[in-house]
Amino acid sequence: DINPDIIRRFQDKEQDEITRLIKGETLLSFQVIFPKILLLIVMFISLLTSSFVCLNYIKSPATARLKTIKGMFFPSFFSIYIASSLITLIPIVAVVLLGNFLFLLPFVENLWIVCLILILTISINVLLGMGVSYLIKDKTLTLLVSIFMLLFLLFFSGFILPIERMGASPAKIATNFPGNIGTDALNKLLFYDQPFSSLKINIISLMIILFLLCSLILFIKKIREI
Repeated sequence: DINPDIIRRFQDKEQDEITRLIKGETLLSFQVIFPKILLLIVMFISLLTSSFVCLNYIKSPATARLKTIKGMFFPSFFSIYIASSLITLIPIVAVVLLGNFLFLLPFVENLWIVCLILILTISINVLLGMGVSYLIKDKTLTLLVSIFMLLFLLFFSGFILPIERMGASPAKIATNFPGNIGTDALNKLLFYDQPFSSLKINIISLMIILFLLCSLILFIKKIREI
């Protein structure tokens, strides 16, 4: 007769191995989607924050007085940009630390490259929110347009529908979205340990988008006389 204690011991050992395997697969699945979730959080927080900060500036009584001072065009623009970016950075830093220590992703080991990618992505979304606020200048309508814009960006982010399952034209558009460019750069850095040289195309693409968007927002601000 087999000792029941021996059978129980082997059963417990097998159960522990299965439990560790399930935990490992669960952690891996969270690690894979974490960069995309991080960029989605960046998109939501930065776009909404910049919209509200810019609207508060536009509706502020001090804005009319500032318009009488020469040379306030660029300082007012950059003050909104810097304030929105700093407000956005606080929760994003918490999410990055969560990914580093809880999901064991090497954010801290590649800190300066991660910061560069996140700052570029945050800046693009902040400028989008500022552009909507400059163009509309109404709180209710700006909020509605911002929500529709977020839904549009979410749909093309590849989070709901994978880019590989899209048609040729939508997939081409989605691939060149700033969020997907940033996600691709983070995936190369975190999962494949690619050097900075392999990320140059992604970073240059984000810089070009940022420059073009900044020029467009300054043009909107000029014609709207804000």
